[in-house]
Formats: sequence, structure tokens, C-alpha cells
Amino acid sequence: MRIVDPLEWDLTGMRCQARMRRLIAAPRPEDLIACIAAQAMKWASSGRVSWDFGRDSMVGYGRARAILPLTPGSFDALINGRSGYRAQYYLSCLEGAAFNLGLVAAILPALEVATVDEDSGLKLWSFRGPWSKIWVTGDHAPFAAAPIGEFQPRRWIQRSPASVWLRAPLPAEPAIDVIGSWISDDHGKHMQDPDKADRDCCLYDKGFA
Repeated sequence: MRIVDPLEWDLTGMRCQARMRRLIAAPRPEDLIACIAAQAMKWASSGRVSWDFGRDSMVGYGRARAILPLTPGSFDALINGRSGYRAQYYLSCLEGAAFNLGLVAAILPALEVATVDEDSGLKLWSFRGPWSKIWVTGDHAPFAAAPIGEFQPRRWIQRSPASVWLRAPLPAEPAIDVIGSWISDDHGKHMQDPDKADRDCCLYDKGFA
């Protein structure tokens, strides 16, 4: 796996210089995935997995979801660092998608421990689907609360300079959502949300989807 050039991953506007240096001194992507997986396993014995019921175009489908708390440093490296989740999508659609599925696969053993109810088989089938993903817990809110001007990857900031999504969130209780693939209520097959069919390419193109 590759790491984004620090000149491309522009964090020079960051108020905290120590934080900027940590994010620029990125771990290897493989090491970052292993670190997140280890934290997931510590969470697993007390973790819980919920179920989303589809709405609008996804009525008749459902998917599993877990909220995985992370240490501030791990969250920051994963979401804002130049080797992490968004950085892999900055490099290419394929590298971002591969990192996403690799991270979900690494977390899966912890999800197996956390999923112990009567619907455990269905939930794990959802997590094993091809469109499973992670994202920042709270979605829009942590980005809206982050300072403006600290996170300016060159291609993205040129295309969407005013986007609230081009910020470096670091909430007081950092966590990611691990979101399974949609499953049909009728036949149990995985289904991609048509509204998210271009997610990988959008993340590559402009940093959000």
C-alpha cells in the first residue's frame, strides 16, 4: 500500500503543530489496519451490533452496524493522516476500495465476538458483504465542528474549497461506524444502495460521497 506525498496532503494550516507532525509522520497502512483491528478486539467483549432497516430505495433490505470507539491518535491517523482511509481514496478509487474492505475484514473477528444474539448469522453475513464500509460516527456533525482550513489535500481543495467534508475531525469521543452491506429481507442476497454506487469514485474525486 502507498502513502500520499506530504506536499499533496497539505496540513500546513493546522493550528496544532504537534498534531500536524503526527499526521504527516504516517504509519504504514498495513500497520494502521492492524492497530485498528487490535483496538476492535479489545472492544469486542463489551461491544454490540445493531440493525438498520432500509428506507426509500432500500425498503425491504437491512444491514448490520457497529460503533467502534478508537483512541484519538488512531482515529486521527485513520481519518486524517496521509496513510489512512481518506488518503487511500486520494491515491485512487481502487486503492481506497481495497483499504476499506481490508479494514472491514481485519475488524471482522472482533465483530464475530461482539455479535452474540439470535440474529448473529444474519448480521455477520451483512458485514461479510462486498459493500461493507467504515465511516466517521456522527457523519456530518464531527466535520462541521472541525476548524476550517486545516485539511487541504491539493486536488480536493481545488475542486471543493468550501466543502464542510474537507476538514480534519477529531471528536471528544472518536469512533467509527462499521456498516455492513444491505441484505434482502426476501432472499438474503447482498444489494448495493443505488444512491451509493459511485461512492468510491466520489471519494477519489473530491474527498466525500
